[in-house]
Amino acid sequence: MREFLCNFNSKHLNKEEFDSLIIGNGLAGLVCAYYASKNPKKRIALITKEIKERSTSMNAQGGIAVALGKNDSWEKHLKDTVVCGTGLTNKKIAKILVKNAIKDIKELMALGLKFDSDERGLEFGKEGMHSVSRILHINGDATGAGLVRFMENLVNKQKNIQIFKKTYAIDILTKNNTAYGILAEIKDYGKKIFYAKDIVLASGGYASIYQNTTNPKNSLGDGIAMAYRAGAIISDTEFVQFHPTTVKTKDRNYLISEAVRGEGAILVNENNERFMLKESRLGELAGRDIVSRAVFDQMQNKHTAYLDCTALGKEFFKERFPSIFNFLKEHGIDPSKDKIKIEPAAHYCIGGIKVNGKGMTSIKNLYACGECSCSGINGANRLPSNSLLGAVVFGKIVGQTIANKKTTAIKATTEYDKLKYSQHEDYESKIDKIGKLMWGNVGIKKDAARLEKALKEIRLLKKRLKSDNSFGYFKTKNMLAVAELTTAMALSRKESRGTHYRTDFPKESNKWLMHQTTRLN
Repeated sequence: MREFLCNFNSKHLNKEEFDSLIIGNGLAGLVCAYYASKNPKKRIALITKEIKERSTSMNAQGGIAVALGKNDSWEKHLKDTVVCGTGLTNKKIAKILVKNAIKDIKELMALGLKFDSDERGLEFGKEGMHSVSRILHINGDATGAGLVRFMENLVNKQKNIQIFKKTYAIDILTKNNTAYGILAEIKDYGKKIFYAKDIVLASGGYASIYQNTTNPKNSLGDGIAMAYRAGAIISDTEFVQFHPTTVKTKDRNYLISEAVRGEGAILVNENNERFMLKESRLGELAGRDIVSRAVFDQMQNKHTAYLDCTALGKEFFKERFPSIFNFLKEHGIDPSKDKIKIEPAAHYCIGGIKVNGKGMTSIKNLYACGECSCSGINGANRLPSNSLLGAVVFGKIVGQTIANKKTTAIKATTEYDKLKYSQHEDYESKIDKIGKLMWGNVGIKKDAARLEKALKEIRLLKKRLKSDNSFGYFKTKNMLAVAELTTAMALSRKESRGTHYRTDFPKESNKWLMHQTTRLN
């Protein structure tokens, strides 16, 4: 019998049936729900454990990459995506991303989505590894929030979508490798079975398994852990992208968008040395992996790294990056006069649930899109501002797929009683411990000794973790599962490629021009 997070008997729980069930209300989930609703005969459930402000999509600042400029093309966009992916990009699926982007973004604009523009037309920003300026933005540095709010407004108008808030998806129900529902817990209500002909995971990434992260605290890879327990194939979890320019706060690391460097900001240390010029001919606009390692090295060598925006001027900075400007102002920093102390932090997860170009996982009737999925479009390193784009393009593809699909409903009775509940533990302290363990041993620079140490401690924590029927236990169990997958794959990949860097194997190896995959047992 497969493993579940808690004891339950589906006979004794409240049940509700839908045609399609979408888990997650970030951009990918909202886009998927909207296009799935185009079939008016389909009943759709959209469930979310958090309010939208806590999704990673809402926090995305930089913009969305799309080849709409006069001197741009999808071919150029594809080339940049492939180069950034350092040999592991799935070119066929990446081509779908950049080609569909043009018509999909135009379609949203026709529905009323507005990007920043001037008298000449759309404004295109420049970011690292892009050969041309192709980044569209909303309200300067609030692109993610603008996209989410726009899609949420469209979703709320659809009469065949029912939204369940404060609903925690616990496990996927399967029979003969076919998904037919989920076990969930609704706050202040209790457990419930959602039956569905098709299930979509749009539950986000796992960057918050690291102590230092730009992500909300809930980005622990719950959907990936659920899919793993259900038997889905997981791929490439060793590839975690670290963002080089963040400001440490009490709650998390606040991201200073790469677009700031695209506008001319530079990186210096306390000696005013522009250290990126020694690292890459692209300087501050080198790949995030290169810039993050350079900032990390400065810190390791007892230097302090700064983002110097003084040349941009106060009025330009305030108009172009209003959210960042307000954040800095609240912390007593004037970017036109003061250098901004920075450090790298975990930002985006390239690995996840293995899917094909239509978002199909290895489990029948189970789909994934957004950051929890892994189709190979990012290779070993994601091109900046392709993340929101992927959420739109593949959210739409999955939504249209399930809208047009005829699926026979499956119902089964599931009973699980293997867990022995114990007294509630201090799970928050365990989550904090795992975050420190991952940051210290499975972070920007790794080696076999530290990876083996981390893997040993993670497995010991798993063995000693006492189960109870609480959200704290669910979160900790999921976090440990994803931390183990990430560490094991990092230990297995004996080379450095893209976001994955090992000091004991500092070069790329042709032997590792492959994707790692795993499944339970």
